[in-house]
Amino acid sequence: MKIRKLTNEEIKGACAFAVNIYNIAIRGCFRTLDCHRYFDEYMDADRLTDEERTGALVVFGAFDSNVLCGVCGMTNEGHITMLYVHPQYLRRGIGKKLLERVRIYARMQLKLMQVSVNAMPAYTAEYFMHVGFKSAYQGGFCNGQGDMYVPMTAKSIYQVEYTPRHIADKTFIAISVGFTCLVFVSGVIYAVCAGLTP
Repeated sequence: MKIRKLTNEEIKGACAFAVNIYNIAIRGCFRTLDCHRYFDEYMDADRLTDEERTGALVVFGAFDSNVLCGVCGMTNEGHITMLYVHPQYLRRGIGKKLLERVRIYARMQLKLMQVSVNAMPAYTAEYFMHVGFKSAYQGGFCNGQGDMYVPMTAKSIYQVEYTPRHIADKTFIAISVGFTCLVFVSGVIYAVCAGLTP
């Protein structure tokens, strides 16, 4: 599983992916057309592409052998959006890894200490609580939206990033030969000392 930042050219495909998952798994959860209208207006691929181009939005994708199986976006204010995982890839930790990646991005790139998300539908709040989020709303549901969403927050994640170093083949061989010689000489010294003791 590989998670990486999507290019601007890939944003429209990520939007189509999100719309497809919404239609399969979420659209039937809402009882009012207002909920669908909110989603449909938000998922304007041209607007989201422009937001990514201007730096107002970043979108990460999870890939399994170059097949997009999950997406997650974040605004430059630290609001998580567009978290969708294909039903065939559920229960593999992909959503958790995507959330972790955007939380790292929030701390390391945006210098934010906290991120937010709207758990939508509201029953998904339990999942977000399981991965470190807490409700940001005090009592009832927010903004008269009924069961549309629950606002939640979590701390961003600081991650020390190490640059992998390549050891030259000659260096690796020299270290290996040196270690082997050290072990051999130590064995000879032990054998000689063991033979000298009565």
